[in-house]
Amino acid sequence: MAQNRKSIQPAAAALLGGVILLAVIGTYSGWWKVNIIIGEFTLAHWIGWIGGAVIAVFVPLYSLLKRVFKIQSFATLSFHVFSNLTAFGLVAVHFAYQLSRPAGFGPDWGTGLGLLTVVSGIVLTGIVQRFGLAPRHYRKLRRAHIVLGITLVLLLPLHILKNTGVI
Repeated sequence: MAQNRKSIQPAAAALLGGVILLAVIGTYSGWWKVNIIIGEFTLAHWIGWIGGAVIAVFVPLYSLLKRVFKIQSFATLSFHVFSNLTAFGLVAVHFAYQLSRPAGFGPDWGTGLGLLTVVSGIVLTGIVQRFGLAPRHYRKLRRAHIVLGITLVLLLPLHILKNTGVI
């Protein structure tokens, strides 16, 4: 049974990647509206914040389970991969919305572009590691994945504080 689940995961990750790509293209193209105001902010902002929150909560939780509690299982790794891939999709939709805004109301390219680049690198290195797509480079990918993760932890609060007007 576990082998069966393991063999379906690359296909599930590819399918989820396709859904994310469709969601990003649809958001950017205006196929659906994510500029609906909920409270003070647009749905697109809430989507980005939910994605950021998933990353901010579940990445440290995975690290704790793995390193402190020594829980290393197929289920925890699978949850780590798919929850973060989903969170990346939410953040990418947020970014696509920001890019689709009219020229005079466009985004500040500072921390948002840096964050998307970092998160994209994390997803890329994670997927390549998880599915063994470059086994000769596993150690380098692992190091890059960790460094990018630390960069994300440092950059995300700056992005939030800057774009909410706190700093």
